[in-house]
Amino acid sequence: MFVRETNHPAPSHWEGKTPPEGKELLPVVNVSYEDAVEFAKWRSKRDSVKYRLPTEEEWEYAARGGDQGNLYPWGNNWVKGRASTRYLDLNAGGTDPEPVGSHPEDKTRWGVLDMEGNVSEWTSSKASFYKGNPMQVEERAKNWIVLRGASYATVDKKKLPLTYRDWFEPTFKYESFGFRLVRQGS
Repeated sequence: MFVRETNHPAPSHWEGKTPPEGKELLPVVNVSYEDAVEFAKWRSKRDSVKYRLPTEEEWEYAARGGDQGNLYPWGNNWVKGRASTRYLDLNAGGTDPEPVGSHPEDKTRWGVLDMEGNVSEWTSSKASFYKGNPMQVEERAKNWIVLRGASYATVDKKKLPLTYRDWFEPTFKYESFGFRLVRQGS
């Protein structure tokens, strides 16, 4: 509806203004931070409720179960097959995202799904190093936006999927980059 109603450019893999047939339940990918912000504005107006991208801190708080500080949304032990990612299992995950909620065990205590895998997600936070890290963000990247979480294609065995973190230009799009919204005041 957003693409049709606003004439906003559709993700590059769509067929015109609609997702490919049979793929309507997949998370939206190939979207930039700027696309996600525009969608949030449209949805806020449509629903008369304020939506926005989460800050990096909000994203991580939700993914770790809040004050529980879990390593994974479901607890502190990796369970093979619980998330759409190749982390520790190169035969898992795939070449495309899966329908939202395909791994019902990949949920937080609040029922937030797909925090551990499926697509990496834009936040509203600008590029920064964590407090206490003396490194400085390069001048060219000061306005880049933080992306969090593993995707279906993540294979990095050095980090936990939940800790995947990088930053990109606000206009950058990639086949495993998506977003989720938070409703203001919830």
